[in-house]
Order: sequence, then structure tokens, then C-alpha cells
Amino acid sequence: DDDKGDDGLIYVCRCGLSDSKPLCDGSHKTTADEEDGVVYKYANDDSDGERRAIDEIGYEDE
Repeated sequence: DDDKGDDGLIYVCRCGLSDSKPLCDGSHKTTADEEDGVVYKYANDDSDGERRAIDEIGYEDE
């Protein structure tokens, strides 16, 4: 019951910033001012970490 939100439902983290993974802790709210179409990286994958925009994503052949 402690894992349920105020509405009685359980929410799973999809942003990757929650300190309560796999459950949502509301950390995604720190992304509210991010620009659409821009990929960001948070230092230490923590919502309190420094945020920086990623210029390019590269992939290596396996």
C-alpha cells in the first residue's frame, strides 16, 4: 500500500530518474522545461544531477 499513489494506483518509472525504481517518485517533473526533440543526459542518472543536451548519438556495429 505504501507504493500506491494518492489515487490508489501504482506507477512505474519511465523516465529513468526515479530514486524508487521501478516505481515512479515524481522525478520526471524536473524534465518539464526540456525542449521537444532534444535528448538530455543527467549526471549520474539523477534528477538532481547536472543536465546537458546530447548533440549526437552514435552507434557501433556489434
